Amino acid sequence: DGKQSIEEAFPEGLPYHNPRPIVRSSGVQWEYQRSEELVTTMRNEIKKHYIHFCNGEKDKTHMPFYLFLSGAGTGKSRNATEFHRTAVQCLSHGINISEDQNMDDSIETGGDAGGEAMDVTDDNQALETELRTRLENAWVFHVTLENGSALRSCEANDAVGAIGTRMLLQLLPERQLDDVLKEFQAPNPMQVLRLVANNRQERLEEATVILVIDGMQRLMTTYEDGLKPNSTFYRALTAIGDYTQMDPFLLLCCTATVTRPISESLMSSQRRRVFLPVAPLQTPSINSVPIFNLQSRLMRTLMEDCSGHGRALELLWNITRDHNMDECNIGNLMNDIRKELIKLYNGALPKDHEARAIVTAVLCHQRLPQFEFVPNTTKYPDQLIEPGLIRFETDGQYGYFQVSYLWLWAMAGGSGKKPENFEKINAKIRKMKSLTIPDRQRTNIAELHYGARLNGNIGFINHPLEVLSAQSQIITKTTNSNKRSWIIDCKGGSSINLRNHGHIVLNAASAPSGDAFLSLDTRSAINEVHQYKFSTGDSRTINQNQYNTEREKAASDNDFFILFTTLTAHGVQLPDKSGIVDRQCWSEYFGPFSARAYNSFVEGAPDINNDDNTTLQLVNGIGPTRANTILTRRPFLNAADARLKTGIPINILDKFQYGLTVGGVTNQHH
Repeated sequence: DGKQSIEEAFPEGLPYHNPRPIVRSSGVQWEYQRSEELVTTMRNEIKKHYIHFCNGEKDKTHMPFYLFLSGAGTGKSRNATEFHRTAVQCLSHGINISEDQNMDDSIETGGDAGGEAMDVTDDNQALETELRTRLENAWVFHVTLENGSALRSCEANDAVGAIGTRMLLQLLPERQLDDVLKEFQAPNPMQVLRLVANNRQERLEEATVILVIDGMQRLMTTYEDGLKPNSTFYRALTAIGDYTQMDPFLLLCCTATVTRPISESLMSSQRRRVFLPVAPLQTPSINSVPIFNLQSRLMRTLMEDCSGHGRALELLWNITRDHNMDECNIGNLMNDIRKELIKLYNGALPKDHEARAIVTAVLCHQRLPQFEFVPNTTKYPDQLIEPGLIRFETDGQYGYFQVSYLWLWAMAGGSGKKPENFEKINAKIRKMKSLTIPDRQRTNIAELHYGARLNGNIGFINHPLEVLSAQSQIITKTTNSNKRSWIIDCKGGSSINLRNHGHIVLNAASAPSGDAFLSLDTRSAINEVHQYKFSTGDSRTINQNQYNTEREKAASDNDFFILFTTLTAHGVQLPDKSGIVDRQCWSEYFGPFSARAYNSFVEGAPDINNDDNTTLQLVNGIGPTRANTILTRRPFLNAADARLKTGIPINILDKFQYGLTVGGVTNQHH
């Protein structure tokens, strides 16, 4: 075919070139979050690996390969990029890599990869010192099968040659992959390593090599390939693993996107496999400084919305890093976020019917079998989560979908609306739950309020709900006078009959009753009543008397009452037809909404006298222009004073807190 072998083309070998990072997106600038579990695992396993190598014990049970296996967007590629540094750091006795100049120099230049085999009876310190020296000076190769380096059609039957070709490409940094494929016969990895050894005039058997292969799942054609010994994927994994038994001291690290448990993804083997942990992403930072302005209430909320998903955090950073978060248009910002989420990660957003199935499962906390189709789809859970931004947390043979709030918001058609207060968030969550169950299908309180502590249950016929706000304060109990018909005047001039079961109503501010309520479609008239109790003063708990008082003022004996509070219910025995969502079960109840709901609940309404431009815009009806008007004309004693000075409608100004700083003391007025 006219192609040269690499031995013919480069009889004197090729000089070693440092690898490029596997990750090329903006998140590569973030400081790597190396977990203690990963460091401990690698330290123990690499030391054992080296001892066996020095003793000549090179069978497959002693020469492992190292695997990062997890779902899409979880950080496998970043972990793989940092594999070399982590291998050295785990032997560094507490030395911080960023301050260890010798290590940085060796990584940049590539040193002598050799070293005499040690007497393994030497003490542990000597072992780690020698091993670290070898790893510092290792020849490191990064091979990726993702993005622009995906397998070409001509490589379909030679996965090992494809890996060797990409190793060769690292030694020819001025060439393009397709040029290398046209010019040279596909080499195996050992041929490429010999080129480096020849150029350096060193013996290959004295070398230390780290080979990182990212995106091994690209060799799979079906989800079962990891269980089929004759599949391209499995044969490549086996063949690459065999190189660890040859002359150089070789650390082989592979990544693959898998969504099933390891036992269901990869056939058992005598080959030693070290499964490396992929830790959840915490708040990213650069030079030890968080990339997000955590002083901004809006920024804290949006960051928590990402639920630790690297892709969502990266997108949020790309959009907000050039914004002044104290003075931005929230509506435009939210539109930009959704637009970019869909544009950049379109593959992560399933088709409409699949998205609805996931939303239903998330909001109703559906426990789904791993190996059955998700209801209303023809796909298994692991197929729906493959593109990323969605996780399936398993518990035995069953599991639950976990998604970020931003993903859920995008799927629901988020339209640039600003973050809302807790009452509206909770009412909209209840509305969304009503939409996930077919109209007129029977359901019950326990199903719709999974995660809450409940005593008793009520079955009823589901109806899709709309959220409205009462024009005036309403007594939220079921009574003889309202059990058949209950006309409620709402803001905007509309009136509804609550007994038609189509609305959840937010009560007017400071009502001496429930904060939100709806009518359940049962044989007798029954309300579902929500009450929201904020943390006050130094109190961290709510007691039995306080709970009973809240219930008695909001609901009748036949109504179902649920208290939402950031306090902890201490020794509270729930009465019949009662529930509570407190600090202990908050996350389990709200799921992807937990951080947003908690922040809105704890922080309350924005303070008109003290908050910045952007925070003021969190109130519906306040945009950049009105926010600037408030800033130039405050402070205000109360809503009436603010109305007089700004001309803003009183119903909007009523949504603020009025904190006045007088003599260093802040007084809160509503």
